[in-house]
Amino acid sequence: MDASEKLYYALGQLCYVMACADGEIQTEERDRLEDLVQEKSRAGHIDSAYTKIIFLVLQKEEQDSKTVYKMAMKTLEGLHYFFNDDLKARFLMVLKEIAEAFPPNTTDETSLYHEIKTKFESLSKE
Repeated sequence: MDASEKLYYALGQLCYVMACADGEIQTEERDRLEDLVQEKSRAGHIDSAYTKIIFLVLQKEEQDSKTVYKMAMKTLEGLHYFFNDDLKARFLMVLKEIAEAFPPNTTDETSLYHEIKTKFESLSKE
């Protein structure tokens, strides 16, 4: 896997974590991820394969979201020099839409989104 593929793998992990934040993955969250991935990949913005596949694998295996979060952040920290502001904005947009896919947007989802956003901002300072 090259750096770009690893970044989108990490996005898939974070999408899984965000979908788990309210307790369980809703069908609407999974469907919204699929729609977003298709929209963005058609526009040439993201590599849909890694993001979608890792999300589905993690869901099937019912992985612990805290462990998955740590793995995703470790990947992003290791590749911070490839993780530019444009990618950060796209990733945050996808995560926000996953959180909002199944109303209501919970406190846990909002808190997680802000935690990820803060972490992304700190990566540019490293």
